[in-house]
Amino acid sequence: MQTLFDQANSEFDAAVRADLMDQIDQLLWDDMATLPLFQFQEMVAYSDTVSSVVFNGPLGVTWNANEWALAV
Repeated sequence: MQTLFDQANSEFDAAVRADLMDQIDQLLWDDMATLPLFQFQEMVAYSDTVSSVVFNGPLGVTWNANEWALAV
């Protein structure tokens, strides 16, 4: 893929550059892992070393972060 980037960045013909960028885009889409683009407020993790974590729907899990404590 680096070769395609190098070719695209040194190409003066706009049509050829666009074609190279399309090839790069396709490679990225073929190999891309799914990444969340925003926080899902309903996703909560649990640890028995942290206490006082309380889920509150629309406000999310961090609404009472000032009350969290680490277990001793």
